[in-house]
Amino acid sequence: MDPDVVHNGTEETAIHDARHWVERIAEEQSGRIQDGALSRLVKRRILESEGGRLLWAFRTRRYPTVDGKAEREVKLRIMQVLVTDEIPGPRDIVIICLADACRIFNQIMPEKEVAQVRERIDVVRRMDLIGQAVSTAVRDIETSLAATAYSPF
Repeated sequence: MDPDVVHNGTEETAIHDARHWVERIAEEQSGRIQDGALSRLVKRRILESEGGRLLWAFRTRRYPTVDGKAEREVKLRIMQVLVTDEIPGPRDIVIICLADACRIFNQIMPEKEVAQVRERIDVVRRMDLIGQAVSTAVRDIETSLAATAYSPF
């Protein structure tokens, strides 16, 4: 018997790591998710659809009525995790993994500060298997896109 296959009576189910499932969901659902997101942006008049192309809509500017308290609290929690040895909660780990994969820290912190917390970011990223898989998948996709963009063929 194959150790990577679970036998459930009449059904066999392969066991896969988190990266496999991130990639599988991306392959199977990315088009539907992207179409839904773009549709909502058009509905909210952030984008316009014209002749099958999407255009940014600049007619009006809307400002959220939220005071930003939740965003500030998340940022403070994340910064607290990065500058201490505090054990982060699962949500904070995922936020850190995604922020690092998308290079958000480089946008919200000076390069010198990012360098100072880089080791801690790496430690936190290793605390979550799904975060690791997402980070790796994002980087692999970026590498693949970059290779395709610079390919002479």
